[in-house]
Amino acid sequence: MKDYGKNEKRISFMDNDKRNAEMIVRLKHDGLTKTKFFRAILTGYLERDAAIVDFVDRIKESDNMQSKNKTRKVKQLEEK
Repeated sequence: MKDYGKNEKRISFMDNDKRNAEMIVRLKHDGLTKTKFFRAILTGYLERDAAIVDFVDRIKESDNMQSKNKTRKVKQLEEK
């Protein structure tokens, strides 16, 4: 366990070519690489950045992934 957190892991997923191209163009426009973008998003998510948490909550609600009641309970637990 002494090396836990030191080993690199690849995080990947599949999407279509059109969305990939759109992402690359948008990232170039914003002066970011894919690596910087995804690391920043992941850091924000893990550190519970308010803007990212709100975005994730909207996704969960719009896709009916989590009820509003459960979302409210999770927020209450996080505030403690």
